[in-house]
Amino acid sequence: MDRADVVERLYGAVEALVLSSPAGLRCEYEYLPTDRSELPCVSMQVLDGDPIERRYLDGGTVWRLPVALVLRQAADDTAERLDAQEILRSLCAAVRSLADPSAGYSLDLGPGARLREIEAGTLPARVQAAPGTTDYRVTLVVKYKTQR
Repeated sequence: MDRADVVERLYGAVEALVLSSPAGLRCEYEYLPTDRSELPCVSMQVLDGDPIERRYLDGGTVWRLPVALVLRQAADDTAERLDAQEILRSLCAAVRSLADPSAGYSLDLGPGARLREIEAGTLPARVQAAPGTTDYRVTLVVKYKTQR
C-alpha cells in the first residue's frame, strides 16, 4: 500500500464530510483560496513527521500520517471566529469517527492497509490572519498498519 493511496482515500473521506456539513464549506487538498468568494474553505494538508510508529518482527508496520485541517474564512467578527472553531471541532470529531467501527463506518484505506486510529493532535486555533481572511487549524494523526 502506497502512502499516496492512503492520503488519497483519507482526503476523499474528509472531502465528503466537509461537503456534507451544514456550514456550506468547500474542500481542497493542500490549497487555500485567497478570493473571498471561494470561502469558507477547508484544506487537508499532510504534515512532516516520522512516518513509522512501530515495526513488528512479522513484517508489519504501524504508520503515522500527520495531517492538518485548515479552515479559511472571511471572519470579521467574534461570532464568526467562534463559529470557525466549532466547525473545526465538529469536523475533527467526524474525521476521528472514521476509525470507530461502532460509529457505523470505518475508512477503507485499500488492500494491505488497516486503519488503527485517528488521534487529535491539537485543538482548533487561529494560525493566521490577513486583511479579510482568518485561518484556523486543527491537527490529527492517522495511524494505520500494513503487513508485508
